[in-house]
Amino acid sequence: MKKVLLTLAILFVLLVGLAFAVIYTGAYDVSAARPEGSLTRWALSTMMEHSVKRHADQIVVPGLDDSALVRIGFEHYSDMCVSCHGSPAGGQTEAGRGLNPPAPDLSQSAKSWSPAELYWIIRNGVKMTGMPAFGPTHDENEIWGMVAFVRKLPGMSAEQYKAFSSQSLDHAGITAQGVEEPDHQHSAEHAHH
Repeated sequence: MKKVLLTLAILFVLLVGLAFAVIYTGAYDVSAARPEGSLTRWALSTMMEHSVKRHADQIVVPGLDDSALVRIGFEHYSDMCVSCHGSPAGGQTEAGRGLNPPAPDLSQSAKSWSPAELYWIIRNGVKMTGMPAFGPTHDENEIWGMVAFVRKLPGMSAEQYKAFSSQSLDHAGITAQGVEEPDHQHSAEHAHH
């Protein structure tokens, strides 16, 4: 029994020594240009999927069909997410393809995540993927807005995406001719009441 324990202790010390050697010699290539091997990709992807599912399990999802909530989500998506995840109007971006792992094309992959899981990912981010945590910088309504919009991406055409963009600009008082005068916009609002 002592021999087995001694052997295990020696193996443990050797493994720790090997780990420190890899860390301090720079032997492991951290380049984002070099994809991970299939076993590493599988391990990291599987761990991420199971972690998200476990942590999102108790999240209560509000109604996500409110057009104002979807619009909030579109505005945040176009400001912060499109540069990596792309859009139906512009496709995948160079920055998104340059990440390791590449940023997922949400017009394809969003349907594989539940709203609670998307919320958890957007709120908390994902380590070692380039996905930031928006929870520290965004309130609950903004995060749920992003979830509501991302859920609409699968099946959205380039024209539909561009229409969101046009509606967003019109909503902000911006037209093809430029920014409307504040007084004009204000009086137009009263005319509709």
